[in-house]
Order: sequence, then C-alpha cells, then structure tokens
Amino acid sequence: RRVWSVRAGVTGAWLNPSFSAFEGDSALGAFASVARDDRALSLFPLHGTRWVFTVNAGLSPTTAARWSSATTLVAATRSPHPRVALAGRATAGYADSDVPHRKLSLGGPAALRSVSPTAYLGDITT
Repeated sequence: RRVWSVRAGVTGAWLNPSFSAFEGDSALGAFASVARDDRALSLFPLHGTRWVFTVNAGLSPTTAARWSSATTLVAATRSPHPRVALAGRATAGYADSDVPHRKLSLGGPAALRSVSPTAYLGDITT
C-alpha cells in the first residue's frame, strides 16, 4: 500500500463550437498532484487521513484564453469504538480563468445549482 502518490499529465481537446460560445477550437492543459493517504482501508476507513493538493493550468492555442486552479482536500476518520466512525472533510481552492465555465469546477456539483447550464455552456441541444 502506497502512502504517498504523485501524478502529473497533459491533456488536449478539440472543442465543439456548438457546445459553447467560446472562440477557440482546441485546448491544451497540464496538471500535477501530490497525495498522502494513510487510511487503513479506502472503502470504509476507520482511522487515518487523506491529503491531496492539485494544480491545473491550460490554454487555448488559437486565442488568448488561459486558466489555472489549485485545490486541496483533507479528509480524516477516527473510530473511538468499533461500531462508530467519526469523519470530517475540508476542501479549499482557487481558480483564475478567462473562460467562465473553468471556474465552475472549483465547487463540484453543488456549485452548478445556482447557475443555469446555458449561462456558460450555451445551448447544447442544437
């Protein structure tokens, strides 16, 4: 079982012009993350902590659009009794972007509740 893990990679995509009002036709990105996880079990841990820090950046080569973000997550579990587990989780992040929908990923699914999907993504049914 690994306690520390490091990941890094690059991404690329062709953009569908009917999906969004964004001017670019492609996107390039990169990410890196480091994590420490000493939980005894990953499915239902009774003790241990998990810490993750991730940075992400990207650009559209055909426009001046750029984006970057940094997020961190800390989760801890303690078991004072074999039938009881206490758990907590905290997340924090920062995003800077010329592309509005790149900022929405910072809050997870809950961040989309107050934003109309067509506000940033356009009408994807046409």
